[in-house]
Amino acid sequence: MIKIKRYLAIFMIAFVVLGITTRAFCYKAEVTDISGTKYFPAAKEMLSKAEESIYLVMSIIELSPYKES
Repeated sequence: MIKIKRYLAIFMIAFVVLGITTRAFCYKAEVTDISGTKYFPAAKEMLSKAEESIYLVMSIIELSPYKES
């Protein structure tokens, strides 16, 4: 039980820190669902339309208190 509370506390601290730091680097952006079979056509179109830069953000957050490292 103590391990779970510790992992939860670490997760909450990381969540707050990530939330604060990501707000500092915000860009005006349009978000589009490109899951499944929509991904490759959308990626190809965006790459062909790019004039200067492409910004990509991907995140994975995992909390597995029972998983051994």
